[in-house]
Amino acid sequence: MKKKKKKKQKVQRRKWPSAKTLILAAELGAIAVVLVIGVVSYNWISGTPPERTIPRTASFEKKVDGLTDYLGGLLQTGNAELNRLFEKAYASYRAQRYAEAIDTLQACLDLKTTDSERLALSIMLGNAYSHLGGPNLGEDLYRGALIIGTGIDDKSGSAVALGNLGAIRMAAGDLDQASDDLEDALELYRQTDFRQGEAIALGNLANVHYFKGDLTQALDYFEKALKIHRETGSEEGEASAIGNIANIHYVRGELDQALEQFKDALKSYKKIRFRPGEAKSLVAIGAILLKKGNPDEALSYFEDAIEIQEREGLKKEQSMALHNVGLIHRSKGDLDQALESHQEALNIARGIGYRGGEANALTHIGLIHKANGDMDEALRYLNEALTIHQEVGSEKGQANTLANVGLIYWAKADLDLALKHLNESLELFEDLGMSEQARKTKENIELISELKAELGEE
Repeated sequence: MKKKKKKKQKVQRRKWPSAKTLILAAELGAIAVVLVIGVVSYNWISGTPPERTIPRTASFEKKVDGLTDYLGGLLQTGNAELNRLFEKAYASYRAQRYAEAIDTLQACLDLKTTDSERLALSIMLGNAYSHLGGPNLGEDLYRGALIIGTGIDDKSGSAVALGNLGAIRMAAGDLDQASDDLEDALELYRQTDFRQGEAIALGNLANVHYFKGDLTQALDYFEKALKIHRETGSEEGEASAIGNIANIHYVRGELDQALEQFKDALKSYKKIRFRPGEAKSLVAIGAILLKKGNPDEALSYFEDAIEIQEREGLKKEQSMALHNVGLIHRSKGDLDQALESHQEALNIARGIGYRGGEANALTHIGLIHKANGDMDEALRYLNEALTIHQEVGSEKGQANTLANVGLIYWAKADLDLALKHLNESLELFEDLGMSEQARKTKENIELISELKAELGEE
């Protein structure tokens, strides 16, 4: 989008912001491709493998991805009561009923167990807590598991404990320590020749470098993980790695390459009938098509994704996809349809406690009311979104929302409140290193200040 250069001259008329300016801050980063992080289970308790050995936690906002299950000594237990309780716990775990799983796993630990059994139980209990958003408890349990594994020279169990420690530290933003843990896990997996574990560690190391901004190193790790998944016949691991590689190309702006790889990932997920992965790929393809200027085709992919998400109970993902559908309808001028999509996204987000999604939906509902000329209703929704961003500590969300509130006050000719909110957003943009947003906000502050001077209000 080409920007008009502003002339340095005395203001001749009031400078009220355009509708395009008003929605600018809110739409920054509005459509994103979710990083597809591989989560692979190590083993199962007895008999034939369950239909899906990979637990998913779509309804929890503060989950930790990249965790590995470890059953180790539980597979050979001669303790009938332990076997009964653990089968119950694992059924709850696989059904994402993590609170139930935690209670039953704790009951398992209250029994007399061997070190090998306690190692596996500690890892599984740590995973359940981490999936529920309790990474601190998970970290303590993984540390305990690592001590046990080292003491009995169980390199496989120690590798899983280290890998899961790395995953939760990555989720917490402690990337250097996460990298150290994952490198140690990788070495142990290689010593035990557990290639699937090696691929998992490589994938998580790739994610660490991705979050550090080192896309070249991240791509190298993802490609190594992909090679192992293919060699070991892990079709889901292969699909996940392809999706992650596609995401790297997307972030680099290599949209054609990203599009082809996301389509490859979609084919792989369809082949193994893994619907959550299929839905993620559809959303990613839709996002790229939208960015390439094909909103109608993008809309079709988003709607296909929403159908799967609704059927599979992937509420958080459904809320995010509906948000993108709302943006497409708004870009086409269909404000009623856009409002309906954002309202549905809001209802879902509130139903599952997805606070970030709730704030996002409130913001865009507010902006639709602004576009309809109802500034007071727009402010009501935006201020509600701002409150949520403050409660969850989202400084980026606060900055964007403050900017939008300031611009609406500008449109209402309340220049003092406009400056107040824009200055607050500017401070946050600068603290966050969001230079482009800061620059645009400074320009708006200068325009309002010029207008106040013209009107003799300074």
